[in-house]
Amino acid sequence: MPLISRTIPNLVQGVSQQPEILRLNSQATSQVNGFSSVVEGLKKRPPTNYIATISTSALNNASIHTINRDVNERYIVIITNGAIQVKTVAGVNKSVVLQTNAVNYLSSSDPRTDFVAVTVADYTYILNKTKTSAMASTTSTAKVEQAIYSILQGVNSTKYSITIDGSTFSFTSSSTDTEAIRNGVKTACGTISNITLANVGTSSFSIIKSTGTLTVSASDGYGDDASQVVGAKVQNFSDLPRPAINHMVVEITGDASNTFDTYYVKYNSTDDV
Repeated sequence: MPLISRTIPNLVQGVSQQPEILRLNSQATSQVNGFSSVVEGLKKRPPTNYIATISTSALNNASIHTINRDVNERYIVIITNGAIQVKTVAGVNKSVVLQTNAVNYLSSSDPRTDFVAVTVADYTYILNKTKTSAMASTTSTAKVEQAIYSILQGVNSTKYSITIDGSTFSFTSSSTDTEAIRNGVKTACGTISNITLANVGTSSFSIIKSTGTLTVSASDGYGDDASQVVGAKVQNFSDLPRPAINHMVVEITGDASNTFDTYYVKYNSTDDV
């Protein structure tokens, strides 16, 4: 049987478990203490270097997290039952200041299993999976039942309507003046029990209900594109009214095409976003 000769350009693609006839020329059956590099070719595997001793005593099933901030800031976080240590990768201890009740949160009979940590930029978050989240004793003020009605476009000889808690009020425009149309719709509403109406800007008015749940909707003879009502939520940022009610909070829910999660927008004292 004649000898078969062939040229192997390199061995940079590591080990393959496929039959020799199927694998690439740059793959090997086995590789012992070798390190494949496209830049440097096949070279000896880098060794493990001793740097420092983290602890001279047993860590008792500790949870260990590495913070790799950059080339100059690398730390090792060691969490044991009721205690936490932070060291540099060279083994130098760093000061740790525990806030109120922090020791209680770090209490665990099995730290390695109970704790998880994640580092985001300059902050490291530690979670004790055995702790149950609890609400604070104080609560926020009750949600304000409010909405804002806006004239988006003035269209002459067009019917503008607003429905508040099931009652519909309408006004037919006689010009394209958005302020005049806003005033006409607001006047058509008259006096409604538990409801306060107030002008906002030149083309909007607020609807605030003192008790109970508020339901408001708007329609118009221009394909419902000439007016809008915004209450607790909108789908897109472009749907936000401007201006709006001072301190009004609106949820932007987004849709399937959006890449953002739910946002909340709060209006400041100038009635602007």
